[in-house]
Amino acid sequence: DFGSVRSLPIPIVWDETQGVLVRILAGGYCGEVSRVKTSTDVTLLHVLFQSKGVWRMADIPQSQTAFFYVRGGRVKVRAAASLLAASNDAKVGGKGDEPLVVETHQLGYFERRTDGAAVVEIESCGDEGADILFFGGAPIREPIATAGSMVMNNDQELVQAYRDFERGMFGREWDASLSDSDWVDHVRATSPLAKNRNLKL
Repeated sequence: DFGSVRSLPIPIVWDETQGVLVRILAGGYCGEVSRVKTSTDVTLLHVLFQSKGVWRMADIPQSQTAFFYVRGGRVKVRAAASLLAASNDAKVGGKGDEPLVVETHQLGYFERRTDGAAVVEIESCGDEGADILFFGGAPIREPIATAGSMVMNNDQELVQAYRDFERGMFGREWDASLSDSDWVDHVRATSPLAKNRNLKL
C-alpha cells in the first residue's frame, strides 16, 4: 500500500535539560504517539540537538533493528560492547565507554541484542548542534530486490512499483524544484528548534 500523509499534527517532546527536541513521525516516544498509521510496528523520530545535547532512547526491544541517519552536524554514540554501531557501511564495535563519532550524511546502526532491551545514548558534537532521523522496527525477514530508488521483494514487484509510481499511486506530488541551498534555508526557517526556541541548528 502506498499513500501520503496530509497535515496531521506532529507530536513533539522537548527536553530542555538535555537540549533535545524530538518530533514523533511514526510510533511513540515518552508517552506521545504519532497519528500516522503504519503496516508494521515501527518508530520514526526526528531528533534535533542543541550544542552538546544528549538524547537517550531507552528500552529498544531486542527483536528490533535500530539505525539513524545524521542529517546535519556530528554525533557521538555511547554503546555497550554488545551494541554495535557503524558509519559509512563499515561496522565498528564500541569498546567499553569509548564513543563512536558519526558525521553528517552517515548512517549509524545497532545490532540486535541478545541480553534484553537496549538503551541508545547519542550526543551532539561541537557548537552547532545536530539533526538526526532515528528508525526502529522489527525486521521483516523477506528477500530484497532493488532498482534505482525502489526496494521490493523481487523483480516482478519492482516492475509493478515503477508502473504504480508512473500512475501517481505513491501519494501526492511534491515540489522538488528547490536547490540544495534553498532547501537548507527552508529547513532552517521551519525547524521547531529555530522557530520556536530561537536556537541554531
